[in-house]
Amino acid sequence: MVHKKDKESLSGIKEIPTFAESTPILGEINIPKVQTVDTDATGGKYFFEDYEKGERLNHPEGITIDNSDHTLATKLYQNNAKVHFNDHMMKSTPMGERLMYGGIVISMARAISFNGLQNAQWMYAINSGAHANPTYAGDTIYAYTEVLETIDHKREDIGLLRLRTIAVKNQKSDEISNPKDEDGKYLKNVVLDLDYTVVIPKRKTAK
Repeated sequence: MVHKKDKESLSGIKEIPTFAESTPILGEINIPKVQTVDTDATGGKYFFEDYEKGERLNHPEGITIDNSDHTLATKLYQNNAKVHFNDHMMKSTPMGERLMYGGIVISMARAISFNGLQNAQWMYAINSGAHANPTYAGDTIYAYTEVLETIDHKREDIGLLRLRTIAVKNQKSDEISNPKDEDGKYLKNVVLDLDYTVVIPKRKTAK
């Protein structure tokens, strides 16, 4: 999103680094033992054993972001990128307005994903992610989540879910089947593609 001064200038770097597809799972997860989970308090009845690889969760809620919301958060997080807080400068750009800080989109998508993942307790790792398209004040964010992998950890109280949450602007998540087109490019309304792993209790902890 930061434009090059000289589009023809080359960096000279031709190596493309390779990374692991996801964060390795440690032998021990250093969190307290989960004794009981009160499903009346969480509002969800689904535990590790209830999720399947390939399952898709369409989260119905949408959240509209206002200028005041993302301005306050950008200052709070001390993000000093001018594209987020300098409205005067951004009015003279092709976009004509400030970009929403990407961390806000991630936070909103995670909040929306609560409906369907109510008992997920901790985020274990962020494996990869892409801010696919820009988001602006006034956009409404929706999301859906795919279960990429269920990981049965050796602990009796918890398991791990590797998830992929797709955030979409101004379009309900159940209206798209694939975030990319036939050429492998993100659809214009897809704003986030996040691959992450969460810790979720097993059914034996249900109260």
